[in-house]
Amino acid sequence: MSCRVGPTQRAALAAVTLAVLLAGCAAPSTRSETSVGAGQQTASSPAVSGSGSDASAAAPGPGPAASAGSATVTTSSTPDLAATPPTSTSALPAVPAAPSVPTLFLTADGGLAGEAPAAGVVTINPADGQTRDGEPYRPIVFAGSGLTMTYTGGATSFTLAVDAGDVVGSATQLRISVDLTGDGTWDRVETYRYFATDPIPDAELYTESAGVLTADGAWGDLTNGVVKVEVWAALGDTSSTMELGDASFVTLPMA
Repeated sequence: MSCRVGPTQRAALAAVTLAVLLAGCAAPSTRSETSVGAGQQTASSPAVSGSGSDASAAAPGPGPAASAGSATVTTSSTPDLAATPPTSTSALPAVPAAPSVPTLFLTADGGLAGEAPAAGVVTINPADGQTRDGEPYRPIVFAGSGLTMTYTGGATSFTLAVDAGDVVGSATQLRISVDLTGDGTWDRVETYRYFATDPIPDAELYTESAGVLTADGAWGDLTNGVVKVEVWAALGDTSSTMELGDASFVTLPMA
């Protein structure tokens, strides 16, 4: 049996075909959506594509934001004040205790003693070809703390037994610094004129008779105070020596 399709049937068939085609165009492809989504995840940051291990793996680089969560990468720039005590620029370094007596002998370990130590010799560094008058240069330092005495109104005196051997053109200089209360401030600083040594091998006595070069600050009573003595070469390219024992000491104007 033959079947003729008339105009009415052809129109209906065309309408059905068009409807099917339109429905196919409106439905998105599942493969296309998955491909685009992976592409966006690779090109975007974890903050956009999500958090967790998947987002970290998709990040473009190994930076801190990609390798850890916000809880672990967030750091504070504020120091822990309780664990970081403030520092004082005027604080003195720790020095050994010294007896509260006016006359203090210089000791080999850099301290100050109330009695003469065993005889010995220390080396005074050279001035290295320059004039170091008035400013300690690589000095030998002697210091003592915890001194408590009453100021008498007098002046400082000292004796240093120094020797430059047979070297010409050497000189030794001394400075005494006093912190009256141990608070980290030098209240009285006395620098004496240098003593030019002779070229004869034998100790010479450098004393306060050389005269004061500079004196800063005022004397007062010592209450848990600190005394520092600095000895250095003001002139000379060669090392000299200073004898210890009963030959080198300072006497403060205290009682």
